[in-house]
Amino acid sequence: MPTSSGKMLGSLYKKEMRELIPEIIVMVIVAIVLNSFIYFRLGPNPNIVVLPLFLLLGLVGLMPFVSSFRLLGGEWNNNTIYLMMSLPVKGGLILGTKLMALISEYIIGTVIAGICAVAFIMAIQPELLPDLLEIAGIEGLWEYLWLAYLGSIVFLLYLISISFFSQVVGKLVTRLSGLVTALTFLVTLWLSGKFSNLIFPELGNIASPDGFPSRMVSAGIGVYLVIVVLIFLITVLVYNSRVEL
Repeated sequence: MPTSSGKMLGSLYKKEMRELIPEIIVMVIVAIVLNSFIYFRLGPNPNIVVLPLFLLLGLVGLMPFVSSFRLLGGEWNNNTIYLMMSLPVKGGLILGTKLMALISEYIIGTVIAGICAVAFIMAIQPELLPDLLEIAGIEGLWEYLWLAYLGSIVFLLYLISISFFSQVVGKLVTRLSGLVTALTFLVTLWLSGKFSNLIFPELGNIASPDGFPSRMVSAGIGVYLVIVVLIFLITVLVYNSRVEL
């Protein structure tokens, strides 16, 4: 029934988010400590505003990818995979909720980084924030910022989907599972990159001065979104037909 499926989706999503609470707490602590250290160590200098922001965004982007191995691999390491198998759900729901939780972790992390950046600016030069917002509006930078943010989410989905696929394939063998997982990840990453260049050759020129219009960025995001869906569907198929049985 739709209602029971919705409740199962909510329950699994809450379970995965509880698993990610330690990482989210770490991000908050690192954000506070990093901004405080830079502020008191280097002083209230407007030129260093981007330094803690970039460092935080790097951490925020890395943690969900690393957590993808812990969330799925932990099911086997803690033997909770057998409990998951006993539930009336398929791999699509199990892997989908993990994917949703990891993207939620990333969004929460970017919000934390944004709040810290605003707080940093307000602490050193409050009048700078309205000026920055006005400049962004006049120059039309918001469109590119939103596209860049959306692109970062899709790229993270891309890496996580390959992570899930490589881990599921790795669990199909009894020996050298870690090596098989690593090789599968690298090969899938290479093949999907070749596939993206095949269906959208102009993607390789996106960094050139003439290749940065928003429509091209949007097309690139669409290409990788299609790849994410394909990899996820293959992962679910392998999970349902091989791993669960």
